[in-house]
Amino acid sequence: MKKKNILLYIFIFLIIFSIIIIKPINDLDEIWNYNTARVISEGLVPYKDISMITTPLLPMLTAIFLKLIANEIIVSRILTAILWAGILFTIFKIFKNLIEEENICLILTALIGILCRDIFCIDYNIFVLFITLIILYQELKSTQITRENEKKYNLIIRNTCRNCYLYKT
Repeated sequence: MKKKNILLYIFIFLIIFSIIIIKPINDLDEIWNYNTARVISEGLVPYKDISMITTPLLPMLTAIFLKLIANEIIVSRILTAILWAGILFTIFKIFKNLIEEENICLILTALIGILCRDIFCIDYNIFVLFITLIILYQELKSTQITRENEKKYNLIIRNTCRNCYLYKT
């Protein structure tokens, strides 16, 4: 990554962390997700020892950090800030790919961050949003627009479907 991107990510992280750190611990999703990750870090097995509705990927990832760093909710909140900084940074990169003006991209990303400030928590839905945004960004990066005939070509379709009717049009 470029130095400018790293500084932007750190700036977004610090803003989000300053918002999260002063919030009182009264969000039941945050407490539920932290406790699930905490008991996984203590050796309990999801679905066998822990009643779960969602898949255990996010609590397992969180449990690794709780086991390595400290078994405290502050670690969960730092991970929340990292996750949300990743989301907002990816949104900025998507806007940057679609809109050339960087200041407009920053303003739009800041507006989305302001709208989402009440839901800054570590949650499976937020994790899926992050993965979806990364996939969308990678798809936008790989899509090539040819100027001569103004058609979009998908890199995956072009590579896997060489004899296809779609490739020849």
